[in-house]
Amino acid sequence: LNEYKITEEIYNLFPDSFEDSELGKIPKGWGIDNIHSLIESIVDNRGKTPQISDVGYPLIEVNSITGNNCFIDLSKCKKFISEDIYNNWFRSGHPIKWDLLFSTVGSIAEVSLVFDEKIAIAQNIVSLRFKNNMKFFMYNFFQNNKIAIESLNISSVQPSIKIPHLLKFILLLPSKIILTLFEQNMEIYYEKLFSNVKQIKTLTEIRDTLLPKLISGEIEV
Repeated sequence: LNEYKITEEIYNLFPDSFEDSELGKIPKGWGIDNIHSLIESIVDNRGKTPQISDVGYPLIEVNSITGNNCFIDLSKCKKFISEDIYNNWFRSGHPIKWDLLFSTVGSIAEVSLVFDEKIAIAQNIVSLRFKNNMKFFMYNFFQNNKIAIESLNISSVQPSIKIPHLLKFILLLPSKIILTLFEQNMEIYYEKLFSNVKQIKTLTEIRDTLLPKLISGEIEV
């Protein structure tokens, strides 16, 4: 993965044979583990709802992390909390950069990466903080295995996933060197992607502000 291209040196890092495992045949030198072993910490403030304000820090709900966008959609956020509530109410703290937000109730198994937003989470969302060489791999794992993760649903009325069940989920892991190379390159990719998202948002806001004034003749080009 040299500037997103697979060189011969990188190609030779991939195994050329398979070996037996509890999942069946897997690439030689790769491993099997559960999600729990890859977690550094979990931010879980579910159970109570904080006092809501009209302005302040965004309180993220499931609709802000639903869809194919890998980042939080703050435009869909309708609830906010004060600085005092942000600093003193939440028992598990707050998500930080590159944490993975995961929805546990309703629209289950939705995921999103946290970038530089100062946000809070409470009902129906937890934040999974993975070990340093796993964060982008795990985001892509969740995205590409959504149907399998949704099968952890325990309710026929309102879909729900218990975190202990999620943490027992088994997955296939590449070798450490492949994971390291993947993480290094994906960090560059997601940094650029988020920069583009912010630029598009800024340009959209400028367009939405200026276009009505141009149409009405309030300003002239």
